[in-house]
Formats: sequence, structure tokens, C-alpha cells
Amino acid sequence: MLNNNPLLHVQIERAIQSKVNNREWSYDEKIPSERELSKMYKVSRITIRSALDDLVRKNVLYRIQGKGTFVAIPKVEHKISKLSGFTEDVKKQGFEPSTKIIRKERILATKSISEKLNVNIGENIYYIERIRFGNQEPWIFEKNYFPEKYCQNLISIDLNNKSIYTILEDKYNIQLEYGKEIIQAILINSLESEYLKIPVGSAGLLMERISYDINNNIVEWSQSICNADRCKFYFELRRSRPFNDEGRRFKK
Repeated sequence: MLNNNPLLHVQIERAIQSKVNNREWSYDEKIPSERELSKMYKVSRITIRSALDDLVRKNVLYRIQGKGTFVAIPKVEHKISKLSGFTEDVKKQGFEPSTKIIRKERILATKSISEKLNVNIGENIYYIERIRFGNQEPWIFEKNYFPEKYCQNLISIDLNNKSIYTILEDKYNIQLEYGKEIIQAILINSLESEYLKIPVGSAGLLMERISYDINNNIVEWSQSICNADRCKFYFELRRSRPFNDEGRRFKK
């Protein structure tokens, strides 16, 4: 029930957010007009507009001039300062993660794979292809490479709805320490289009990561392709201060 609280638009915002979260309106679906929402909630159009403005700023909704207001496709946020996996990121943001395995097999390291994983050409490597889903929507197509010597029989494990990082840590006692990641813009090809359910040539992002354990061993090389409209990145940046002759930072 709505009440006479002076922050009535906040109550309206929460009510509309609840409808989006419960999927009463589908992604990219047009929601009722301001006039219709005003009648539905028995409040002024000014209050409705204020609530909608807040939801547009939060990327829950978006507007198209002359057409109306629509439900935005949610974006998964990647915090660049932290080494974490898709499952962890998605759960923390209130979405329901799931996975579909496309391929998992043992292959021999080629020259390019050996250079990425710092192994010898011909060494056994586990190769895994997965589609990662958020709230049952395909968000990311992943290709992962793991040296077999660090995680024997990895591909015999059911990986459909489990975090591989958690498996590496819990089953193989691998202590992940840090990673290096490169992000670049790409155009979605036909295979990626099929998996991600977006048109060929759409804007995409390629996230290429190499993960290290506490002994500085490379334990994973991954390539993650996502729809650019469904990902956002959070960077935490610090400005370093100059050093004096003794190697100490100057104080501000």
C-alpha cells in the first residue's frame, strides 16, 4: 500500500522495480504510460515521472523519444580491481546465474596456447566452452583453457552450475592470487550471434584473462565474449605520488 510519505516517488520507484525484478514486464518491453501508471497507483503524473527518472538513471528503464519507456536489459558489473568469476559477480548483483556447457575436452597445447599458459607445446590442456546466463538470458560466451597438471579430471566434473574458480580452490587446493585482463571491442560473429541471441555485427566485448596462483603459475587462460549492452566495468584507480631519493613517497 502507498501512503502519504513525502517520499512517495520512492515507493512508486520500488513498486515498479519489483515488477521488473519479477519479470512482469520483459526486457525491451514498453511499460504503461505515465498517465496509466498515475491511474494505477493513484498518484500524480509528476510523482510517476520522478520515479521513472530515477529508474532511468539506474539503467533499470530507458526511454525512446516519441515511443515511451522500456525495460532495460540488466548489465553485469565487473570490478576490475578484483579477481572473481562470473558466478560470483552475478550473484552479488542479485541475478540468478546458470551455465550451459557446449564443449569440454582434453586437447594438446598448440604454440599459441603454450605461450598463453606458459607450458610446453603438446602438453595436455582442458578446453571448455560455456554459455553463461543471468536470469536465464545468455550474457557471455566463454572459452577456457586449463593445464591438466594443475587440475586432473576437471572435465569429468559437472560444471553446468558450478564456479570453476570455486572448484579449483576447493577440490584442487589452488590458491588464486591475481590475474591480468585485456578488454577490447569486437563485432559479434555468426557463432557468437547464435549463442548470445543477438544479430551478427552487433557491438561486443572480448575479455581475455590469464589467472595466476600464489606460486605465480598460470592456471587459466580465458576468452569471454559478451554483448556490449549487457556489461559494465567498475575501475578503482589511485594516483601514485612521486618518490624521493630514499624511495619513499612524498607526502602531500
